[in-house]
Amino acid sequence: MGTNGSFIMDRMTNTDELRAEREEILGRVLGPSSWVDFADVQIELLRMLREAQVRRRGLPRKSTEYAMWKLHESKLRLIGDTLAWQVLDRHTIRNLAKSEAPTVALTENQGDLDFVISIARQIIDTGTFAIICDITRSLKVGDIVVRMPGGEIEVVECKNFRSKKSLTSVGGRVGRQIRRGKWLSEYLTRGIAVGTNAEALHLPKGMETEQMAVGVDVEEEYDWSLLTDAVGQAFATGFGAAANNHSFVFATRPGVTPPTDVVFPEPPDPGQSALLVSIGRDFFEMPAIHRPITLWELPLEHVLSIFEGDISLAHGVSVQEFCGACPDGSEWEIHSIDPSGSMHCRRSGGEDIVLTSNFVNRSRYEFQ
Repeated sequence: MGTNGSFIMDRMTNTDELRAEREEILGRVLGPSSWVDFADVQIELLRMLREAQVRRRGLPRKSTEYAMWKLHESKLRLIGDTLAWQVLDRHTIRNLAKSEAPTVALTENQGDLDFVISIARQIIDTGTFAIICDITRSLKVGDIVVRMPGGEIEVVECKNFRSKKSLTSVGGRVGRQIRRGKWLSEYLTRGIAVGTNAEALHLPKGMETEQMAVGVDVEEEYDWSLLTDAVGQAFATGFGAAANNHSFVFATRPGVTPPTDVVFPEPPDPGQSALLVSIGRDFFEMPAIHRPITLWELPLEHVLSIFEGDISLAHGVSVQEFCGACPDGSEWEIHSIDPSGSMHCRRSGGEDIVLTSNFVNRSRYEFQ
C-alpha cells in the first residue's frame, strides 16, 4: 500500500486536515472519475483506514485524540458504504450485512491484505465491479464482492496459502467462510438457494438442516422534498423547517438561535407523532442496511454539511401515517418502545400494531 508505520506516526494531523481528506475522497467516490479509478480509490480508502487504526493504537480510549481518529474511521467506512451502494442493491447489502463479524484490524496481516488488493485489481481490470469488503461497514461476508456484467453477485474469499485440497472441502473456519460465500452468491444471483449451510442462513448451532431461501428485491422510491427545503434554509441562514400533513423536518446549525420571526410548521397530530431524532454523528451508528446520507439527493455542499455534523436534523412522522387510518375514526398512540427499537402502537379500541425497528429506522436514518 506504500504507507509504512513511521510515515504515519510522523505526520501531524488535526481535525481540519482530516475533514479535508474525507471531503477529497468522498468527492472522488461521488464523481464520475470513480468508475475510472475504481481500484485506486478503494486502495486509498484502505490506506486512510489503516492510518486511523495505527494512529489511535495505544491512545487512552477516553482521550480526545482517540475519539477524533475513531470518528474519522467511522466516516471513512461510510464513504466505503457509499461506493458499495452505487454498485449493489439494498437486497444484496442487507444480506451481506447480517454477519456479526468484528471490524478487521488493517494493521495486521499486511500480506493477506495486499493479496486481496491484487485480486480485486485483477477483477476490476477486466471491466467488472469489485468492492473490497474491508473499506465498508456493510459487506461483512467475504473479502471481495463482485457484480458481474450480467448482474450476478459473487462473494469472493481470498485465502493466501497453498492447499492440496479443493477449497470447497477445506474444514474449520476457513471452510465455513468459503461455503457461506458460495451459498450467498447463489442466493443473491438467482434469488433462491437450497443448502445445508447453517452459517449462511444465520441459524442457531445444531440446526444444520436442509433449508431453502427465496429473495425478493423491491424497488424503493424516495421523496427528498421536505429535507431539501429544511436543509437548504439551514445552510443559508442557520435554521430551517418544513412540513406536510404527516411529516416534518427541522434542520439547524449547532449554536444557531432561530430568528424570533421564524414560524415553525406545526407537527402532524400533536401529541401522537413519533419524533425520530438523528443528530450529527448519530448517522455513523446507523445500521449498515440503510442508504448512506452521502447518497441523499441533495446538493453536495449540503450533504457534506450533514456528513460533517455542521447541520443537525430532526424528523417527525405521524403515527397515523405509520399505522393507517382506523375505520371507526379512532386514533393510534405510541404505547411503548421495546429495547430492540420496535414501536408498539395502540388505538382506543384496544388493537395493537408493532412497527419493527427496521421499519422505524427507515424514517430515523433515511428521513422517509
